[in-house]
Amino acid sequence: MTYDDIKNILVPVDGSKNSYKAIKYASKLSKSAYTSTLLLNVIDTDKQGMDDKEQTFLQKAYAILKEAKNEANKYDIDTRTKTAFGIVPETIVRVAKEENIDLIVMGTRGQSTYTHLMMGHVSEIVAERAHCPVLLVR
Repeated sequence: MTYDDIKNILVPVDGSKNSYKAIKYASKLSKSAYTSTLLLNVIDTDKQGMDDKEQTFLQKAYAILKEAKNEANKYDIDTRTKTAFGIVPETIVRVAKEENIDLIVMGTRGQSTYTHLMMGHVSEIVAERAHCPVLLVR
């Protein structure tokens, strides 16, 4: 894969330190390769009861995406944001396919209440199932 092969980059963001490292890395890559970057926040329907809390989850997602876009804008790149509902790794893979993503850039660890058990679980599944290359940032 060369810079010419990369037109669209997906960066899943959850507000974690590692997702901001991924934004920084993807933004630099995007600037040098003249690509478009999609920042994605997935509202995890596997863990959250969505009943009456949907608005709260959406507000949190929008806040995370706003901060993520502000970070990406420091690099003066073409950036879009998207919120999706679903099981996190499967939703990242699905959105990547739907949006014709050429490269996924993501942190190795994200927000998890049981980090010691889930260390890299999402990034591992995404790397296994994605139709495109996945770049993991530590």
